[in-house]
Amino acid sequence: MEQVAIKHAGRVCDSRSVRAILAGQKTELRFPVKPQPSEVKAGMGLAAFTYKDDWYWVHPESYGHSGTVTNKKGGPTDWAKEFSPVGQPGDRVWIREEFSQAFRATKTNNGCVYRADYHPEFGKIGLDRSLYDDVGRWSRAVHMPRTASRITLEVEAVRLERVQEINEEGVAAEGIMCIPNSYGRPMYATHRGSHCQWEMSAESAMGRLWNEVHKKPHLRWEANPWVWVAGFKMADPEPEP
Repeated sequence: MEQVAIKHAGRVCDSRSVRAILAGQKTELRFPVKPQPSEVKAGMGLAAFTYKDDWYWVHPESYGHSGTVTNKKGGPTDWAKEFSPVGQPGDRVWIREEFSQAFRATKTNNGCVYRADYHPEFGKIGLDRSLYDDVGRWSRAVHMPRTASRITLEVEAVRLERVQEINEEGVAAEGIMCIPNSYGRPMYATHRGSHCQWEMSAESAMGRLWNEVHKKPHLRWEANPWVWVAGFKMADPEPEP
């Protein structure tokens, strides 16, 4: 059987997401579809979207029937199979994060330190803070080369959905912890740096985190943009060629 080549793609992650991945709390990536599917008026209460010349209609249940109709492909299901920027199950994603080339690289160490490991007030637990004192400036995640990346993920599933379609399981997969308060009511913990912020609902916690990263109006939580959702696990090391 012919062996299918593994595809590799780079994705930018903020520091909170990096910490959640390394802690084993985050097992899904969500990021906006670009360009966004266009919503068009189809009449009769239909919700209609176009994406790369593919039409996708959603029948409202209020008309006595539900389901979807497409003109070429199977709507978001096929879009995920054909247009996914992170490939398909088995492909790999390497994470770009804020970093600094603080030391000279060797055969066993790339010489990088990472912003997600560092908090200006507390430093890194278990690491001599003086190592960070000489960091002149941090490089943006988008500028990270493959050789500086320390995290490689293996894609397990890919789909498209609206960001507000996320459920409790999805919120947990985003690394948002649900902890009961003293009255037994669920509270949702999100972390920024060394601090923990609390929300009363999973949706408000996810909305806060989403809006901290996505500032453009059409991509904010309130706009309910279409997003790629990639489930992943930490990748095993690839064999040497």
